[in-house]
Amino acid sequence: MDFLYYLPHIDMRSKAKPDFSTLFIEPDVLANLVKDLAKPFKKLAVDKIVAPESMGFILGSAMALKLKKGFVPVRKGGKLPTVKKHIVSSSFTDYTKQKNTFEMNETLINAGDRVLIVDDWIETGGQVKGIIKLLEKQGAEIIGISALGFNQTKRTKSISDSYFVKGILEYTDNSVRDLNKRLDADL
Repeated sequence: MDFLYYLPHIDMRSKAKPDFSTLFIEPDVLANLVKDLAKPFKKLAVDKIVAPESMGFILGSAMALKLKKGFVPVRKGGKLPTVKKHIVSSSFTDYTKQKNTFEMNETLINAGDRVLIVDDWIETGGQVKGIIKLLEKQGAEIIGISALGFNQTKRTKSISDSYFVKGILEYTDNSVRDLNKRLDADL
């Protein structure tokens, strides 16, 4: 499906960021979204799907079911109930220029695991870089990154140069972050 198919199902009323949770209410829309996110990676050998909270959890777990692979949730710092000595973490700067930490149970990724990262939107690449750092620290091989939207800019170029990245909507916009205007202007 083309991104235009999904646009009417995204709640654009927020000034900060569209609400993608409205994509999940209609089973056909969600099924098509998962199919479109998975399609470029179907022929690749994938061991596990990895995704950050919160929208990534929904998309990643649905993709894991679609591809019949295990799902690894990546949590924001301080959220895991696991004993601290069994948590692996990495720091990153997100699209709001805030320092954050991602954490994961160290037993969920093994050296040599071939992983597919799934998220809703890659705007600046900070979150994805944090996840990549976390996974590579564990010895995983990133075979791809799938997202609903991918902003191809100087800040995200290192990601697309190093990894197979596929967004349903791929665009280039270096202006000040205003996702609502971008979506409206590009379509």
